[in-house]
Amino acid sequence: MAIANCVHSQLCTQGSLDCSWCHVTDSGLVAIANCVHRLESLCISGCQAVSNDGLETVVKKHGAQLRVLEMFGCINLSPRGLRSVANNCINLITLNLGQCYKLTDSCISQLSGILGRIESLDLRGCKQIKDNCIHRLVKNCSRLKHLSLANCLNITDVSILEISTYLNDIRYM
Repeated sequence: MAIANCVHSQLCTQGSLDCSWCHVTDSGLVAIANCVHRLESLCISGCQAVSNDGLETVVKKHGAQLRVLEMFGCINLSPRGLRSVANNCINLITLNLGQCYKLTDSCISQLSGILGRIESLDLRGCKQIKDNCIHRLVKNCSRLKHLSLANCLNITDVSILEISTYLNDIRYM
């Protein structure tokens, strides 16, 4: 209850929460979802106890308003959680999925069409990402200006050529 009151008083006007590298769990995300009126930015990077269930609760309620979602290092998130993000977060501009080890190449490829408004995408350390995934991303996410692929060991020159061909406005890679 104390978490809910604290979150409520700080977020009702701000619309943004950064609880990265804290010991936040699904219970904390449920409290956020239930007491905040409008959430536009959520950073849960490094919150390793967060699972698909907590994430889904937040995005089902606030997905339409969310513009920034950072989940770097949330090692328990799987393709199910990403599907929920893609289906509910229709106005998302920034998405950080770095070090989310359970996310697969095929999952990100399939959802790239739904995430067409994304301008900044971080996939650092997602070791399952391959060139075919990047091909689909750059074809479907034409607004990308920032794409981070550091430590994606299966990315080759093929992806770099795809990026240079299809993302004319890329600023950071």
